[in-house]
Amino acid sequence: MTLTTLIVFFREVSFKMVKPSKAIPLLKELGTPLPLKFENSTLSLETPIRIEADFDFQRVVGRIMGRKVEMDLFDVQSSREVDGLRSVSMKGLTIILKLDYSHGKVSLIADLKVKVEDRGLDRDIKVEELRTAVGRSLKEILGGSFNIHSEFEDMISKELEAMIEPILSSYRKKLEEETGFQEVILIPADRGYLINVLESGIPQENMIQFVDDIHLRALSRLRKGIDEINNLELGDLLDDKVKIEGGIVQYGKSRLSNAPVHVKSLVIMIALIASAQPGSLILVDEPEEHLKDEDVEKVGKFLLSISSQKLVISTRNKALYERIASIERS
Repeated sequence: MTLTTLIVFFREVSFKMVKPSKAIPLLKELGTPLPLKFENSTLSLETPIRIEADFDFQRVVGRIMGRKVEMDLFDVQSSREVDGLRSVSMKGLTIILKLDYSHGKVSLIADLKVKVEDRGLDRDIKVEELRTAVGRSLKEILGGSFNIHSEFEDMISKELEAMIEPILSSYRKKLEEETGFQEVILIPADRGYLINVLESGIPQENMIQFVDDIHLRALSRLRKGIDEINNLELGDLLDDKVKIEGGIVQYGKSRLSNAPVHVKSLVIMIALIASAQPGSLILVDEPEEHLKDEDVEKVGKFLLSISSQKLVISTRNKALYERIASIERS
């Protein structure tokens, strides 16, 4: 909510063509959920947000495996700076995230900084005038006219996934050795665009500019999986055959890259499962991504039909969770 208030505040100040330095002192009177400070032309949180949680990696892996797992754990740190213009369309905003995993505890520190360009008219503005304008815009946002909250949540989720990847990478080899898995494969959420990247012609060494580490790993085995996809028992999960012709991934008679996003996401998930060796551990994030309601049961049955690999499924879809649970019980 603090970030939403700031976005609206600077937008209204810009509309009224007032220098931000004239309006920023009024922020305290307007009120923000988190206290702010203004120093050296930069607005930031007085105290960065700190979230801590206990996370016993060995215990979690052991629960998945159904047995005790002994691993030599070590500390991992990761940090990212997110451009606010790219993520929530706010110029001058930087969101700073720091993640630390040490001694079974995960710590996340979040801060924001707004570099203020003091442009506009050198005139005072009354707090009542600003409160009315900001309040009106906040009502529009909270009422659903804008989608800043969901955009911000999506951005934070993606950034945290990218930050967690070094931790997963650090333990992936150890996990494979300790558990006897042939490999550990992560099927990420937000995967539908990977088909378009695959066919873009971008050189492999340049893809890092457009694709984060998690999706890059998935991309590296996607073509192999598409070659193997028709070896799986898919039933009526897909309406058409998937194949590669002339370097282009075809879905029926058309290019897969032109298919609806739920089809692309589903094909990529199936292809990555098909690419896995027997005896692998596959982590599936949001298998329900973009799915139509009628496809939920089909996906649940398909995932439970996988027997040569072990699957760990993370879902926010209650219907899919209940469907998998009911199928598993029966």
